[in-house]
Amino acid sequence: MANPRFDSRLIALRPEQGFTLVELLVGLLISGVVFVSATDLLLNHIRTSESTIWGINLERSLSKLTNLMAAEASEACALGTTANPSTCTPAAACPTTSSTEVRMMVPVLTAGNITNEWIRYFRNASTNQLLRDGPRILPSGALDIVSADQVNVLVMERVTDFAVTPGDDCRSATLQVTANSANANYTRTQVIGLRAGVNQFQF
Repeated sequence: MANPRFDSRLIALRPEQGFTLVELLVGLLISGVVFVSATDLLLNHIRTSESTIWGINLERSLSKLTNLMAAEASEACALGTTANPSTCTPAAACPTTSSTEVRMMVPVLTAGNITNEWIRYFRNASTNQLLRDGPRILPSGALDIVSADQVNVLVMERVTDFAVTPGDDCRSATLQVTANSANANYTRTQVIGLRAGVNQFQF
């Protein structure tokens, strides 16, 4: 009886072991295509997530700005643009010149006496920063009328447009604020309506 290890028929039926060079090259090519596609998907997801985060942060900054300016306007008796309001009583012809700044006249009652403070918001075109001049805001939210006014206090960065249209009654103004995210991929324009909250007939 022949030894099966040397049977030529068994040797012919034995499956081949390993891969051919062509099979290896095809496998590498497919793997490379899959890897590149997966990498592109991952990078696109990262960019989308990053843009979403920047967008959310920008929305929050504009919301905070709106709340801050509305709160300060609510304590003012008059609003202006090119010059500080001089009185709480609206002028016969209130100036309606559009500008890149808004000014607020805030009457403050101290020790039975009323003193006027002025707050100014304006945009520095060279740095795209929104700045504030006026009394310091205390932790309680009140204005510090004892210390000297602060100037050029940074309120918000990357503000590319700050257009102010005053109302004809010296008590209202409409602001259009445009800002972009730090990566410059997200831009948002917010319209803010301000209204003086203090009635001039109280004084």
